Amino acid sequence: MKKARLSLRIFSLLLLIFLLAACATKTPRIEPPSGFATYSDREDSWAISPEGVLFRSRYEDHHPEQGLNFWSRALEKHLIDSGYSLIRTEDFSSPLGDGVLFEWSAPFAAESWVYLTAFSLHEDQIAIVEVAGPYSHYQEYRDDIIASLKTLSP
Repeated sequence: MKKARLSLRIFSLLLLIFLLAACATKTPRIEPPSGFATYSDREDSWAISPEGVLFRSRYEDHHPEQGLNFWSRALEKHLIDSGYSLIRTEDFSSPLGDGVLFEWSAPFAAESWVYLTAFSLHEDQIAIVEVAGPYSHYQEYRDDIIASLKTLSP
């Protein structure tokens, strides 16, 4: 029962994060991973694999203005406090600038899911990329997802 509540809580948080993305005003440019179908409008850009791995990019206002280290610590604390398990963190570089990515694990239904959050600071905006999907399918696309992050541009 406790696992079911945690899974529902994590799913609700993921859903909330994706729904809040509708508040963004424009999208950063990024090449989607190979094999993903793409969809885009003025407010967000997303892609999906045939297996259902979701890939989304957006901008949020950079407020309060803080450095990459501050936002990394804030995200890590928030998601750990929300029940996610940190798999790994990596730095990356793109035409937009330096960024950091986090890969998280969370139980969902009968399987583990991976939730990637990556971001880079650009002027008064934070470029955010989110990826979520079942662990086994995420692993199939991981190299392409990381390569996509390196194409992030204004």
